[in-house]
Amino acid sequence: MLDISMNFTPFIMNAQTPPRRFALLVGVDLYQNNGSRKSIKHNGVSLKSFRGYVNDVRLFEEFLRHHFQLHENRRPTFENIKREFLDITSRNRPGHMFFSHFSGHGALLPGVGVSPAGRDEDPSLMTMDYCC
Repeated sequence: MLDISMNFTPFIMNAQTPPRRFALLVGVDLYQNNGSRKSIKHNGVSLKSFRGYVNDVRLFEEFLRHHFQLHENRRPTFENIKREFLDITSRNRPGHMFFSHFSGHGALLPGVGVSPAGRDEDPSLMTMDYCC
């Protein structure tokens, strides 16, 4: 299991300050299933672990590593992904670029208080710890 979360800046610098570039790459092959999350019918929720999602991210990482300097590598939990999005958002300025890629399970989940009016389900990305 691997996820890649990175900030990258161009390695070619010119006289003007280049725009900053950010990327958040998430690959989830292993899902934690401890039975603590329950479905509407009160059954334990579980997600099957797969192979391939991490490979998707590794290909993107290889491409970005070849062209840009990278750092950071964390587990794809809800809190880690949220923290990275908030960090990138706080440092983002006009002219900066942001690239995000998620490779893993997705699902339609019941809407929450901030869901658009009239929509019962929201498309959702399943983090490593969703079932917990």
